[in-house]
Amino acid sequence: MRTFVHTRRVATIGAALLFALTPAVGYAAADDTSTDEPSGVVRALAFDCNSDGTTGQPWVRCTKLDNGVLVHWKRTHDTDTKAHTAYEKNDGGRVTLRLGYSRNGTERWSSYFAQTRGQTKQKTWSFGDRNQECKASIGLLQERGSDKRQTPIQKC
Repeated sequence: MRTFVHTRRVATIGAALLFALTPAVGYAAADDTSTDEPSGVVRALAFDCNSDGTTGQPWVRCTKLDNGVLVHWKRTHDTDTKAHTAYEKNDGGRVTLRLGYSRNGTERWSSYFAQTRGQTKQKTWSFGDRNQECKASIGLLQERGSDKRQTPIQKC
């Protein structure tokens, strides 16, 4: 049974990442550079986050936390590159968080928002011209009143 469940989960990786990496209704606007709240609840990311922060996708980095998974990636959409940070909360109670990313020592943040177990929320920012996926950046998460958490550096 364990092998079947693992195989089924692995089979959903591509579909889930495709969904997570494709703009859709409810995602932040294409030129979003504000610090507003992340998009509403999105589908679970459903991939395996390895202990070294890799996911099997070279452009995606992650960090396993006590109550969920923090994920960061960049992709070119139409005319520019977008930075995406998402948090999949799979345990614990309601928390007040914010999502962000760091590039060259400069941090960009969403506003604080509430998140509960079973929800995945994502924030998207304009990162620059096309084909900037290989520029180094780090995904950030902060619970109100707590220290920041981060992903490993995302770069090619």
